[in-house]
Amino acid sequence: ALAAASACIILGTPLVAAGITFSPALGLVGTITVAVGLLLLGVLVIGWVVPRLESLAGRILLTISSAASSSAMVLACAYAYSIVARRLIISIPQMAVTHGLANAFGFSLCGLLAWALVKRRELS
Repeated sequence: ALAAASACIILGTPLVAAGITFSPALGLVGTITVAVGLLLLGVLVIGWVVPRLESLAGRILLTISSAASSSAMVLACAYAYSIVARRLIISIPQMAVTHGLANAFGFSLCGLLAWALVKRRELS
């Protein structure tokens, strides 16, 4: 499952870039691919990593990080779909506030703080 999540994230990212440059439909495929990878990664972290951690703060922060990433990717899919459908679902300013802040503070900040708290022996 981790290999599938990694493959989706790695392969989907250039598809998003190609979609921005060449084709909104390709961008949607890339966005969905990255979203599937990040959703799967979130499930793996919550189901496999979080229960093994001793630190309550680490467990909470990793759960927030995984949930924030998942919710941000739902918004990204809605935006990519709205470009293809030519029907505004969520605007760029709304994406900056919701998707951007969820990734910056929820996923990145909480995730980095959690991993800083985790002791190496907890994951062995």
